[in-house]
Formats: sequence, C-alpha cells, structure tokens
Amino acid sequence: MFIFSFSSIGFSASLPPEGTIQRKFVRGLANAGLGSFELAYDLNRPDHGQFIPPWFIGLGKGVYHTVERSFVGVFEILTAPIPSQPILQPEFVWDYPAKQPNSF
Repeated sequence: MFIFSFSSIGFSASLPPEGTIQRKFVRGLANAGLGSFELAYDLNRPDHGQFIPPWFIGLGKGVYHTVERSFVGVFEILTAPIPSQPILQPEFVWDYPAKQPNSF
C-alpha cells in the first residue's frame, strides 16, 4: 500500500538535507507509518541457550520499540515546523545494521 501511494505522488529515494523542516516531516511520516517494522527486527534474535526463549524477549522489545517509534513519528509530524535533531537512533527504521544469520 505504501509503495503504491509513494509512487503515485512521485516519491523519490533521495531525502531532504539533515536539519531541515522537510527532513523532520519525512522522518515523522516514515517512523509513524513504518514503526511496526521494529517488531520484525526485534523478533530476529539469536538463541544463546538462555532460560527465556529469545522470541519472547524479542516480542516484548519489539512491541515497545514499535509503539515508541510510532509515537515519536507522530510527534515529529506535529512539531515539524520546529527544526531539531532526530530523537531516535537510527533515524529511520531501515537504517538498522543488517543481521547475519546465526550470528552470536
């Protein structure tokens, strides 16, 4: 759905420069709309033989980070006229480093 809507309005891969109002607004839209990707990122946790299953810990952290990123995205949309630095790191959900399969 997002791909269709972005392509229909001419969304390009380039982002506005850092520290601008436009960048903050785009960051807010991306984080509010794609915050649920945090859940998928946190569920992909390696098993180190601990007592609590890693998917259980990942589910809890994923739900927390999903809500956090989505609310921060809405906050950044509402406060877009006030330029500021990113609240969350990484700035966008797709900026996480790639995990290697079976990495420990």
